This record gives sequence, C-alpha cells and structure tokens, in this order.
Amino acid sequence: MSIHHPYWTGSSTQPAPPPLRIPSSIDVVDKGDKYLKLHAGKWGAHFDNGIKGPAPQWEVEAETGMKFNDSFFQLLMLEVTGEHNLVDIRISQGHWSNDDGKILVTSDPLAGDIDIVSIANTIIKPTDQTAHKILDEMIADHRKQGTVQSYFSKGQSNVCVEVCTNICTFFYTYNRGDQIPLMLHYILAKLKNKEETRTQYYLSPEPFFYYCLRLLTCSNAPELADMREALRDRVQERIGKDMDNALRVAIRVLICQKLHIPNAEDLKALLALQQDDGGFGVGWFFRFGKSEIRIGHRGLTASLAMKAIKEAVKRDDVVVEKEEKEVKGSSSWFGGMFG
Repeated sequence: MSIHHPYWTGSSTQPAPPPLRIPSSIDVVDKGDKYLKLHAGKWGAHFDNGIKGPAPQWEVEAETGMKFNDSFFQLLMLEVTGEHNLVDIRISQGHWSNDDGKILVTSDPLAGDIDIVSIANTIIKPTDQTAHKILDEMIADHRKQGTVQSYFSKGQSNVCVEVCTNICTFFYTYNRGDQIPLMLHYILAKLKNKEETRTQYYLSPEPFFYYCLRLLTCSNAPELADMREALRDRVQERIGKDMDNALRVAIRVLICQKLHIPNAEDLKALLALQQDDGGFGVGWFFRFGKSEIRIGHRGLTASLAMKAIKEAVKRDDVVVEKEEKEVKGSSSWFGGMFG
C-alpha cells in the first residue's frame, strides 16, 4: 500500500532548524502508542438495529456531548496508521453509508454519501470492476452538472470543495483523473483564492489541505503540479494558527514534512498538546451544516499527531532524551501511504 510520489523528493533550500528536545519525563512516542492501543480492540455492549454486539471503542464526539459510531473518521484513521486492529469498520463492497448515529445530534444531512464512498474506495479498495462501476455513475452525474454532487440521491443537491477533492482522489486512484478536468480546476481555484477558509461543513482550511495532500499522493499526473505549489503557499500562511487544536496543527506539520517546509513552531505546539493520558484531545474536524454543531474524533487526532511526531523523530527534528530505542510504528502510513 506504500505509494511513493515524485513530488515528495528533493530537499528544502532553507537550513534545517535545530531539533526540538523533549524532556526525559515526557516520552510522547510511548505515551501516544499506549493511548492508541489502550482504546482499540475492546468489546462492549451496544445496540445496532436491536442486535447486541461488539462496540467500537472510537466514537465521534459532538460538542453537545453526544457520541456515536462512524466509519468516515475510522477509515481515515486506518489510512494513517495502517493498523486494522485499531478500528472497527464493517467492510462494504463499493457503496458505503455513514448514517450511524447522526440523528442523535441533528436532522441535517452530512455531505456524506459520495464523500465516504470516495474515501472508502481509496483506502479499502474493492474489486476494479466495482470501483469503475461507481466511477461510471459519478461521471454520468458530472457530465450533467459540471461537477459531482455530494449525494447519490436525486433529491439532494450540494457541492462542497472538500468532497470534490475526495472524489478527485477516487478518480485519480483508478487512473481516470482526465475525465474530471473541470472539477480539478474548481478545486485548484478554491485553493489559490482562499475560498474554502470557512465552508458549510468545515471551520478551518486544514481538512481541505489534508484532502489535497491525499490527492497529490495518489498520482504523479503532471496537471497536479500547480496544486502542490498552491498547497505549499497556503500551508505556510497557516503556520502558528489555531494552536489549541491538535488535529489542525498535526495536519500542517505533516504537510510541511512532505513538502520540505521547516515548521518548528507547529511541531513544538503539537508536542505540548499531548494530554496526560497520551491523547491529543477531540480535535474539532467539521460540523453539521445547518446546526453548526462541531464534531471531532480523538482516534484520528491522536493518529495524525503521532504520525507527525514519529516522522519528526525519524528526521531528527525531535530528540527524545531517554535511552536509545527504536521508534515503534508499523503500518502503511507509519512508513506507508505518505511515507
């Protein structure tokens, strides 16, 4: 599952900053690993359509206090860590749904159907026949609308730049990016013009930046070069912002690592955001459209933060002042998808 992208080669012309040093009493790597493992693979009682069974330990949290099961965040978490035993995902062939629990919080529809289908089919890949059948259905809608709506349902019409970026990644993953040039142009224009800073579903640009990183990683198509440069400019503008949200900080650190941009400021903040239990907080990710209720996921936030920190240790951007030992972390992303 490891994907090597030519855009990530080369080195920065700027001198590397001195490494940050972590006091021996704060071993963030060990604490973070233990946190992820402690909250994974446990069994509990919950009711899903009236049937008692295994409960995923990771849940989406809303700022109202509600919690519910979800596939979207866990799919991204799986991609980051490559560890199937950290998540509880019901595998589907092609068409995915993310309806679990949303009625507990709001009646708003999430920009979800095509979004989660696009995310899922680039992480847990179905047969090529199934994937191309879904892509055919999407492109039929694209030819009518000029872009792909966020839903398969004929009665729901909505365009979201973050969803479009995930759709593009789906197309490019299966070498069909040439079929959606208008959508790519739309995404690039939004990125360059800073039009996504606050959208219907997102409160900050970092999730959009992250989706752009996924797109750049899945293909070496030459038409994506402009997106790389635009992403470089945008992420540098955001360094030092929203320093109390570990998810946003971790995304910026990861992007800067891949684009060879020095970013000691965010890395230092990320290290300081680790909590006593080894986690990094909820990390508000997006919101329900009409109600604007924020939701987040501790598992994804911790996974992104640990990926960024482990990469920093690997690059000698961080020195753990303890006995020398190997930095643990198997997987497709801890040395995998974006590695």
